[in-house]
Amino acid sequence: MQYPRGIIPAIPAIFSDADELLSDEVENVISFLGSVGCQGIALNLIGGEFYKLSDHEWQEMVRTGVENARGGMLVCSGISAPGTTEACRMAKIAQDIGMGCLIVMPPYYNPLGGYSRRAVIDHFSSIARCTDLPFVMQDFNFGIPLEILARLRKEFSNFAGLKIEGARPAQIEKRIRTVRIELGNEFSILGGMLGVNLRNEIISGSSGSIPGSSLADFITEEYASALKGSAENQIHGGLLEKILKTESRKLKYFVYIEKAILKHRGIIEHTGCRKPYDYPGRKMMERIIADVDSLVSS
Repeated sequence: MQYPRGIIPAIPAIFSDADELLSDEVENVISFLGSVGCQGIALNLIGGEFYKLSDHEWQEMVRTGVENARGGMLVCSGISAPGTTEACRMAKIAQDIGMGCLIVMPPYYNPLGGYSRRAVIDHFSSIARCTDLPFVMQDFNFGIPLEILARLRKEFSNFAGLKIEGARPAQIEKRIRTVRIELGNEFSILGGMLGVNLRNEIISGSSGSIPGSSLADFITEEYASALKGSAENQIHGGLLEKILKTESRKLKYFVYIEKAILKHRGIIEHTGCRKPYDYPGRKMMERIIADVDSLVSS
């Protein structure tokens, strides 16, 4: 079983002006990520607007990833459904198409109150039983108790990792250290939040990160440097961190910002997001693009 490691960027879904999925432009993003040494790709996450894709489009994203990833890249897909039956169906489809790893979100819709621990365990256990693929569990703001993680890890060998992210870096680092001690060194721990705290996460024991795609070449350099150095040893003079912090503080816009940067860098041609969507203002985008130009030329 291949445990996810390194930089595994989230792939955006690219849409035409007529709101059609443009697989050829998704392929361009994948090609770019392969050329800059990313260890994998992650499809159908929030950054890929999975919640606005039809079932056919969701499967098309999976096929595009499997067919275009370079040799050695781990191809991952998000499995996000409010019901266990649907989540298992999606996992089986992804496996049949040739997916290498799943990134599974907890059941995220419950209008009657929080699920019991038994219900959460049953949800993940059912997914683990329906597929042979390794899966990474999405854990935002520490919603999954440590004892549940330990129980699932003991029972299911394909429970391969945890994606840990949130808005408070110190708490994220503490969570990474705690999970690492509890679940061991083989278990994969991946950061998120666009990779803005990548260095400290690596020092705390993470295995890598799932950032965005638009600056993946610089993030892979930071990752390689972080494996050798300290949190203070930044190789891009703080420019990369500045851009990523802007994106992370404006998460309602980050899907568009990612596409706008990719277009500015000549990787894709279309930047539209599926409705409903709010777009950032012109001045904000001008500042971000100016920072990107400074980063590229540094």
